Amino acid sequence: VRAATPGLPVTHLNCHPFQRKQFAFMHNGSVGGFSMIKRRIREGLSYHAYNAIEGSTDSEHVLALMGDAYDSVVEEDPLDRMALALCQAVTQVESLRKAAGVEEQSYLNMAVTDGRCAVVSRYVSDGSEGAHSLYYACGCLMVERGEARVVEGGEGEAAVVVASEPLGPATAWTPVPPNHMVMVSDDRMVEVRAM
Repeated sequence: VRAATPGLPVTHLNCHPFQRKQFAFMHNGSVGGFSMIKRRIREGLSYHAYNAIEGSTDSEHVLALMGDAYDSVVEEDPLDRMALALCQAVTQVESLRKAAGVEEQSYLNMAVTDGRCAVVSRYVSDGSEGAHSLYYACGCLMVERGEARVVEGGEGEAAVVVASEPLGPATAWTPVPPNHMVMVSDDRMVEVRAM
């Protein structure tokens, strides 16, 4: 466990990744003023999403919001549907944070996958460069003597790697702008979209 939601215990139930239905989810960051809006988040959840929360982290609550949003989004493409649902969850968190008068920013670098495609966000409340870093690279992931790097045109299966920091030479990595998300399709095509 690298870190926990501030003020909450470190327990097995609060460890990433979280899994709900077909999704695996992780979150690097924090929901600003989570202790002040946790109850409001729960009040707006469906019965299923509310009962699926096992731990006490802000991350699992955002996943519950995303799951409800996913169920309500009318979009047939699974990748677009995940992206829209993640954006709706962020919008809800930010709306509740502002309504509660919370000035503490939210840092929401999140990744969600259905096992075929993935959406990874880089978000901070004020949209500044203060967002946690996020990069992506396309190529083949190589691990040699315990060190990982992405090689363009290398031998092996093509991959898209999204990470907080570049693995290997920085020139192979593209930084994700603040308040954008990386969308990776099941055929490993990448789209960067504003949130």
